[in-house]
Amino acid sequence: MCYWKDQHLSSTLSVGGSPENNDEDTVSCDLKSRKLTWWPTDEDHYLRILLKVLTKRKRKLTDEGAKHIAEALTIGYWYPHWLDLSLNDVTDEGVKHIAEALSSSHCRFESLDLSWNEVTDEGVKHIAEALSSSHCRFESLDLDGNKVTDEGVKHIAEALSSSHCLLKSLDLSWNEVADEGVKYIAEALSSSHCRLENLDLDGNK
Repeated sequence: MCYWKDQHLSSTLSVGGSPENNDEDTVSCDLKSRKLTWWPTDEDHYLRILLKVLTKRKRKLTDEGAKHIAEALTIGYWYPHWLDLSLNDVTDEGVKHIAEALSSSHCRFESLDLSWNEVTDEGVKHIAEALSSSHCRFESLDLDGNKVTDEGVKHIAEALSSSHCLLKSLDLSWNEVADEGVKYIAEALSSSHCRLENLDLDGNK
């Protein structure tokens, strides 16, 4: 088993948990209209306020919040390197919006963590399409603890064989991957275009 996780914390957006303060009007932020009028300068304060805007005081991020993050990633104002959406309630619909952002020439991040959400094969298909885009730059994908089966792995494997795919680290642990899915990955690894260096399939069938 190979396991890797990006430890570079600068330019990181991590969305999860619950807000810790009641400062309602500290930030003027309207991601729906793609206007960003002010960002706090302190990173921790910034993350708490952004979480409040996106979750509307709920404990976890949903597809609506994921959609707003995707919009922000495509407008060119903001370039996080690592997007951490782990331990939320993001489904395939939210992943679709994130995947569309990944295909944008403005999107610069290198690592995506969607572990322990509600992602199925349909969401993985959207991510795989993004990975095959010439604009997609991210190198690390964490789908640990979702509902991915062999069908979803097939889409990822096809993307890994693309000359545009830059993915080096893939975590599919604790999903529903069986022998057929492992076969797809093995075939992708034999491709001259595949750049994958670290793979985690622990806790599957």
